[in-house]
Amino acid sequence: MCLHFAQTRGLLVLLVLWRIQDGVESQSQCKEVPSPPPECRVLRLSGARVPYGDGPLSVWWWPVRPSQKLWVSGPEMDRWVTAEAPHRWYELAMETESTGYCLTAPSLLPEILCGKRDFLYIYCEQPTFFSFDCAQYPCATPCLNNSMGECKEASASTECSIQRLNGVYVPLDKAATSVFWWPGSANKLGMEGGTIDKYHDVDSVRKQWHQIIITSHEAVLQCGITSESLNLSLHCPEDLGDDYNEYEHFMSRMFVGSYRGHEMTSSYWALGCDVTPSWCPDSAECAIPATKEKKEVQWWMKLVLAVEVIFLVIGLVWLGNGILFQVRRKRTQKREFNRQQRPTGDNKVQETKHL
Repeated sequence: MCLHFAQTRGLLVLLVLWRIQDGVESQSQCKEVPSPPPECRVLRLSGARVPYGDGPLSVWWWPVRPSQKLWVSGPEMDRWVTAEAPHRWYELAMETESTGYCLTAPSLLPEILCGKRDFLYIYCEQPTFFSFDCAQYPCATPCLNNSMGECKEASASTECSIQRLNGVYVPLDKAATSVFWWPGSANKLGMEGGTIDKYHDVDSVRKQWHQIIITSHEAVLQCGITSESLNLSLHCPEDLGDDYNEYEHFMSRMFVGSYRGHEMTSSYWALGCDVTPSWCPDSAECAIPATKEKKEVQWWMKLVLAVEVIFLVIGLVWLGNGILFQVRRKRTQKREFNRQQRPTGDNKVQETKHL
């Protein structure tokens, strides 16, 4: 019994030391980075589809509950993984190799997986926190524990973040959520969730930001997805009847993704933004947005108008000079004519003498 008690105490000490060491390592990393860079923000989502890039990329996941599961679909794998402990960051490292696309997650997967699938699909049944493309350990803390040990969202986790993704899963537990989308090469917006399953064509409006507003089934407004610039307005059925239980999981999130045809493609998503982003993803395309085209047209119109005004002034001066010349000439001719017709004083004397 004493031996068992000693072993138990030893295990507890080791566990405490492990947690302290883990906390010390995280804190030491965060001391080097006092605040996260703009591309390393905390986002509250149900999941995302992340494309592989030319270089390494990391997706960080923060579970909010003990033994929380994350569905991971990537190179050579489709499975649920379970977090060892909540309220900490777990890294999923994505890297493009000559042999294919590889995924490494030491705390979640026992081995490195490589395959031909060029995107990573991650999904959680409950809303949780993700951070994309952080160069190192994210120092932001998205959760604050209350007296019951439950995770409450921290106010610092709603900063605007622009990410290159195939699509995102937006939780439907808030009245309304706004995202901004830059289609780029995509010509369709795919929507799935809240009993909506549609593709929406966006051929003529692909080189600009579009605000997409997603409302939940618990909101004052009807559940649905709308976008004024995309001319989009879709609503969920008000009454699902006996089939509601079948749609309970389907109603918990809304997926919005970018497609070219019916194949997924990457585009840019601005999440947590209050206003339209001022940054454009493609500088070549952003060099002449609608507002700048208008300014250029006005500039050319001003130039043309200035040239016309100059020619008009020259014409008026020339015309004025011509008119003035003609007036002076006529006056001169009139004076000469009058002078010739009117007799002088000597002539009057001579005429008198003859009389």
